[in-house]
Amino acid sequence: MPVISGDPDRASRLWLFIALLGLAGLAVTTYLTSNALAHSEVACSLNGCNTVLASKWSKILGIPVSAFGMADWSLWWLPALAWWLRST
Repeated sequence: MPVISGDPDRASRLWLFIALLGLAGLAVTTYLTSNALAHSEVACSLNGCNTVLASKWSKILGIPVSAFGMADWSLWWLPALAWWLRST
């Protein structure tokens, strides 16, 4: 496990923060991916969110870009969660 300033409690809090950040990102991208696959509108406080999600740039090889975001956030969340569980 990487050492962060020799303070195990601080390291534990940092890994927990990264895990929670990853979980939040995973939740948002899962929401966007599920709406993209269901062709439903997203709840958005700004104008144009659904226009962006329906544009030709919203998919790569037929896969919603947010699905790639889900994979990316999983790569942040799962290892950080594992490090946090090891440090507690």
